[in-house]
Amino acid sequence: MTARILVVDDIPANLRLLEAKLMAEYYEVALAPNGPEALALAARWSPDVILLDVMMPGMDGYEVCGRLKGNPATSHIPVVMITALADPAERVRGLEAGADDFLSKPVDDTTLFSRMRALLRVKQVQDAWRLRAETARELGFEPPPEPAPGIQGATVFVVAEAAEERAGITEMLGPDGVTVRHAEGDAAMAALAAGGHRPGRALPARAGRRIAPPGFEAAGAGLDARPAGAAGGGPEPARPGAARLRPRRQRPCAAPDRPQ
Repeated sequence: MTARILVVDDIPANLRLLEAKLMAEYYEVALAPNGPEALALAARWSPDVILLDVMMPGMDGYEVCGRLKGNPATSHIPVVMITALADPAERVRGLEAGADDFLSKPVDDTTLFSRMRALLRVKQVQDAWRLRAETARELGFEPPPEPAPGIQGATVFVVAEAAEERAGITEMLGPDGVTVRHAEGDAAMAALAAGGHRPGRALPARAGRRIAPPGFEAAGAGLDARPAGAAGGGPEPARPGAARLRPRRQRPCAAPDRPQ
């Protein structure tokens, strides 16, 4: 996957090491030794991902990330903060500054490239939306509404066996206006894996109630995480046009000649 990667670090050896790793995977790489140069290069070069060191003299990574996310020209660029700090409070601070992901030093190659590929897929979707909006404006049409900046109104589908774990997640996300749905057992997880629900997509509401995702049956006010056609739900209907396979008939074999 070809993409532009901006690496920001005040230590030249770290810059060269990440540059060599990224160029070996055919990424275009630009280097910035400090925060001000990173901000200028990000606005001028429009990278696809920014790998940002946290501990830098003068303008640290938190301030750089905050300025990147506060600028409409660079706010859509994913920022991965690279840190040697293990304190969870430092990661919370980075998330509040707008960081999209974290990597711990020393950077593991497999983790680095898997995280980057995931962020690049998300950015491709965002870029397609932005291009669609710009094209609509150029043609004189009303552009599609921008995605909500927060998570209020989103739906999170949780598959967990422990009731206390599900309750804890619900309690954490509830104040942010997130609807949490639960599923229990192997049947629910199998239906989820089969495409019964896409995590992160809000379910439509009709007549004041939520609609259960395809492949599940609603029970009461909540969701009975049970695939359609499970016990008590009747057999699963046959798909239209589905054909039953018949075993092939085998030709009778001639008996071999017996020796006289």
